[in-house]
Amino acid sequence: MLQKLTLISSLFFASTVLANPSQNFVTFGDSLADNGYKDGHGFNRYSNGRVWPEYVSEKLNLHLDDRAWGGAQSGEGNINGLQWSGLLWQVKQYLAKDKPNQHTVYSIGAGLNDLLLGQDQSKAVVQNLDSAIQLLAKQGAGKIIVFNLPDVTQAPAYEKNPMFKNAKNLVEANLNKTNVAFKNQETLWQKTYPNTQFCFVDLSHFLKKEVGSKQFENTKDAWQGTYINPAEHAYLWWDEWHPMTAAHEILADHVMNTCETMLKG
Repeated sequence: MLQKLTLISSLFFASTVLANPSQNFVTFGDSLADNGYKDGHGFNRYSNGRVWPEYVSEKLNLHLDDRAWGGAQSGEGNINGLQWSGLLWQVKQYLAKDKPNQHTVYSIGAGLNDLLLGQDQSKAVVQNLDSAIQLLAKQGAGKIIVFNLPDVTQAPAYEKNPMFKNAKNLVEANLNKTNVAFKNQETLWQKTYPNTQFCFVDLSHFLKKEVGSKQFENTKDAWQGTYINPAEHAYLWWDEWHPMTAAHEILADHVMNTCETMLKG
């Protein structure tokens, strides 16, 4: 998702770390997963602290290999005009040097940056994720977490930025269309790659749920630039697109709840 995006959840996850034979967690994605330039990957951390893959790896004692880049689209490119750093590009770069295995946990999530201005790219987004999954599964990836798209129209940008506000209804419609297409692909992926275990994480209602909850005191404004000391659950949004680290931890707990069986085994 571009270096503009967000999402979250709110399911409780026990603080006890899951017993886990897996040692590595490889993440492909956009700014929601980008943890900064480390080991040659990533642009920046788009939050006031850790992002969700960091919380997952810490709680499960996994080695994190974060391949996400802020602004990544679902194909080869980036919303900022780069012809590299997209999700499919990330997977190809990984496979050029690494061999997937049955124990490593892989996560795939991107597509928001293809749709942010109302573009109807749902077919292309699903095709690109299908290609990424195909590349990993055919080369031996045994565990893949797949995310659908969160309702990014809940972000402050769609209320405060005229360029995005005017596209809000169209963006929401295309997000829903893309998520329906994702849902239709789930069974096909499971049948096509029987040796790969999949976990599908539904993010389609996360933002709406968080905005309507009492979890955060302010769900309308971005914290960045206020110079207010960021109490843990004071602000939901770090900037007009991305969530605060407290929301990332909630998302990490949701991922671990949803994919508990995979992560345990």
